[in-house]
Amino acid sequence: MATARLGFLSLLAAVAFAGLSAAQADTQQVVATVNLSGFTNNSIVTGFESSDVFDGYHSCSTGTNSNCSATNSYGSIPKNIGNMLCLPSGMSYSISASCQSLIDAGKSNSCQKNSASGRCSGNAIYPVCNYRTVDNTGVKPTWTWNLSITNGVVQVNCSQSNYQGYTQ
Repeated sequence: MATARLGFLSLLAAVAFAGLSAAQADTQQVVATVNLSGFTNNSIVTGFESSDVFDGYHSCSTGTNSNCSATNSYGSIPKNIGNMLCLPSGMSYSISASCQSLIDAGKSNSCQKNSASGRCSGNAIYPVCNYRTVDNTGVKPTWTWNLSITNGVVQVNCSQSNYQGYTQ
């Protein structure tokens, strides 16, 4: 009887482990990246937060590096993600027209407001709306902030990949 019980428990453990491995394989990694070109600043932060009630805020700081990436994996997709960039107070910046277009998408419509708004203590730059990830675990939805500096003014460019667009 003890041998049968041990065998049954081993079988259950194997099934549970196999299920865990399969569940991990069926996740989608969301990424927010900031790249600095020609300068460094340890107070620049990028991050994101989904609209899920129990999701946390995922962020990184460039520190003395020229880039960083915040990541999190989600098992239930698609997700509504609020992306953001924090620049230090007093830092002068200019946003490119193409980036401003992404930031303003959905502004005049009734969109789902950015989940990460209010996470920044300095100059907060973030899309008005959450963006919805694609429904495909084989791709990484990514929001990228590319920053360069010209005459003391930070030039902000942004792009996204593998998002469906802003969340209505």
